[in-house]
Amino acid sequence: MLAEGELHIWQGTAPRETTYADWAMLSKEEHSRWLRMRPVVAARFAASHAAVRKILGRYLHAPPIALRMGRATCAACGRTAGGRPVVHTAGAPLWFSLSHSGPHWLLAVSRHLVGADIEVVRPVDIEALEPLALSE
Repeated sequence: MLAEGELHIWQGTAPRETTYADWAMLSKEEHSRWLRMRPVVAARFAASHAAVRKILGRYLHAPPIALRMGRATCAACGRTAGGRPVVHTAGAPLWFSLSHSGPHWLLAVSRHLVGADIEVVRPVDIEALEPLALSE
């Protein structure tokens, strides 16, 4: 499903409220983090992390809730806190990167280190910037 050298990209938009289906998919550690968030942020967190579990579960042929995710050792500092996310479930290593911007999320999946970023494009009032950036 994911050949050597391939990169798969997934994207989605979170609802404004946490659904039970998303919440039930989270690990104990994710539940703990979810409890400390504002409701809208918690809904985005639950939806994106549940989606990650479902998607990675398909790649690994494993139940989403059974996936053990963590961080690899950081090459620069030697700690796991700064390492890239990785699935610790049996099988070939599966690397992923999850990015958020507003209600939107982006997931990159690969057999090698991967990074992804998403940004919502906000309109810019160019005329309002003219006096600040341009001279006469």
